[in-house]
Amino acid sequence: MTRAVWWVCTSTERSAPPVSHEFGSTTAAIQFDKTVHFPAPDGAPVLAAADAYLVEQTTESQLRLVPDKVGSSVLLAAITGTHDLELK
Repeated sequence: MTRAVWWVCTSTERSAPPVSHEFGSTTAAIQFDKTVHFPAPDGAPVLAAADAYLVEQTTESQLRLVPDKVGSSVLLAAITGTHDLELK
């Protein structure tokens, strides 16, 4: 079983979206090459199948993965944090 802990860093600098994803300049995208397990907002396990996903923040503590191919979106638990690392 693959379980993911997904760390996302944000910056005020703009970056180009992945070549195969044209979701806009302020939207994140991610691709999984196999099924990944995540915690849902209620703590239950949820699965994200292998696919490319548009990532949307729904609340301060939730992310929604919207699949590129046909399928239902996946709601994930999320936390906000900070760090002292310099990103290069």
